[in-house]
Amino acid sequence: MYRKGQLQVPNEDIGEEMYEYLLERCRNQRCIQYEISNFGKRNHESEHNKVYWKNEGYYGFGAGASGYVNGERYNNVNPVNHYIKKIENNERPLLDSTFPTQTEQMEEEMFFRFKNE
Repeated sequence: MYRKGQLQVPNEDIGEEMYEYLLERCRNQRCIQYEISNFGKRNHESEHNKVYWKNEGYYGFGAGASGYVNGERYNNVNPVNHYIKKIENNERPLLDSTFPTQTEQMEEEMFFRFKNE
């Protein structure tokens, strides 16, 4: 909506007020902030986020999905009709695919571990 000019971004002061309101509401519900934009009850953080933090593998199925399997990071094609056509032709529906170097993997691991501390 923002790209189409249908959504007006609030000014900085209003954005700050909204964020402070959110923090107060979450604290009143005994939620903890475990990422910049994520809150949850203690020991009930998002399971899929934990997979990212631990740099573990995950599959991405569907148009526009991303995955990380056996050291390969990939993104599937989009829109859905392109994805379906690839599947019907027994092709991998890849938009792109990379194999991070050992150095890149170590940097990611350090970043995710730091984020999770």
